[in-house]
Amino acid sequence: MAIQGAIASAVINIASAADNTIVSAVSGEIVRVWKIWFWVNGTVSVTIKDGTTSLTGAMAMVAQNEFNRPLDEVVPWFTTTAGNAFVITLSGAVQVSGRVYYTQQA
Repeated sequence: MAIQGAIASAVINIASAADNTIVSAVSGEIVRVWKIWFWVNGTVSVTIKDGTTSLTGAMAMVAQNEFNRPLDEVVPWFTTTAGNAFVITLSGAVQVSGRVYYTQQA
């Protein structure tokens, strides 16, 4: 599947030990993440989710480190189920900053 439609972006600016919605759910629409980058300010485990369903295991990250998946124009890095949000869950209250590039369509 190649990218279809315009790519949107959203800022990642989270610091709660909880589920943090990065791209809000829209009824009937699928979020496809084509590029993602974020920086962790402290040691924390990060889990990427399709709504409440984990797309990754808990990724242990050390302070002052980054997670970077470059643009892939053929296969998205992450895909949600229709009607679900793209979520990042943190294990602790650590500042995480970055950006996600995505499409959202039925």
